[in-house]
Amino acid sequence: MVDAKLLAMDGPYGTGPGHPLFGVRQRHDADGAVRMTLTGELDLSATPGLKVRLGEVQRAKRPIRLDLSELEFIDCSGIRAILEAMAEARRDGCALEVDRDVSPIVGRIVSFGSIAAELWPAGETAGETAGSVAAA
Repeated sequence: MVDAKLLAMDGPYGTGPGHPLFGVRQRHDADGAVRMTLTGELDLSATPGLKVRLGEVQRAKRPIRLDLSELEFIDCSGIRAILEAMAEARRDGCALEVDRDVSPIVGRIVSFGSIAAELWPAGETAGETAGSVAAA
């Protein structure tokens, strides 16, 4: 792990001492991407802080890789925040991707919501998506 740090998601964005169940660990992968590992529970109260943190990293023009493998809970607002961040990154010409290794709860939400194609767009085969989600 290179340049790892746990980022407390506190402040006026609805995450802080009152929301100790969500966090972000950040490090740099070998390919230079900033890996943001989301931990705990990503819900309505945590999404504003996540959006702020993603915006800070995107402004640095670094490729971002979201790691959802350690999320224990995610609701529709968390999924929406991730999909909106991906759309914004595409509009701004930034690289933002979601790692295919997801936690079981995220895998179920991806399957139930039929959003695999949005999380892992063209260029990656449908078989890879089905296998990763099915394994989750």
